[in-house]
Amino acid sequence: MKIFNWEKNRTLYRYLKNGDLFCFKIADKLFGYGRIIAKNKLGATVGIFDLFTSSPVEPFDYKNAGNYPILFKTVLDCHTLFESKLESDWRIIAQDPDYQDPTPSEITSINLALGVAHNADFSIAQKIDEEEGKQRIFERIELRETPRSHYHILSLLIRYKPEIFNLPIESFAEFGDFISDEFQKIHHRNLKAWKASRSPHKTFSPDVAR
Repeated sequence: MKIFNWEKNRTLYRYLKNGDLFCFKIADKLFGYGRIIAKNKLGATVGIFDLFTSSPVEPFDYKNAGNYPILFKTVLDCHTLFESKLESDWRIIAQDPDYQDPTPSEITSINLALGVAHNADFSIAQKIDEEEGKQRIFERIELRETPRSHYHILSLLIRYKPEIFNLPIESFAEFGDFISDEFQKIHHRNLKAWKASRSPHKTFSPDVAR
């Protein structure tokens, strides 16, 4: 494994590899992590880890990264995030040439327009009934096949890990208004009121690996 930590600012898409580990900035003191499962024609299918820290790559366990639980898998717009650097700060923190997808046949995205369901690298294209496809996307919205931006990832995190958004809204910089609006849309609650209602012992600490 080749480790870069937080030093590798930009990575061209052609240099991204299956198994690459990445870190991305959510707020001033909140960072998330994930892995490139497989590159494909839309970018790459990634797994976002259920792991959040207050500073980049600490205390990330490179050797045992495969043990981190995955919150969700989705298609990522790697060109915008890793190469063009147009949204927030996403960086490759390590290359893992020994990585092999443990579930290569798993359906990780659905293209309703084409009526097909794909695995991570799109080598499998299964026909899928429109109603079944809509139902599966309704249950897991990240299955909708589109290259996802930082905003999309924030929306999915709001859906599956709302407790990480207990930081002051200004710490999310230009994404603060989007986060407030999206939280209201998904959870039907005002973010500020929701944070005020949470008891102190339920406050999320990004310094603890989840």
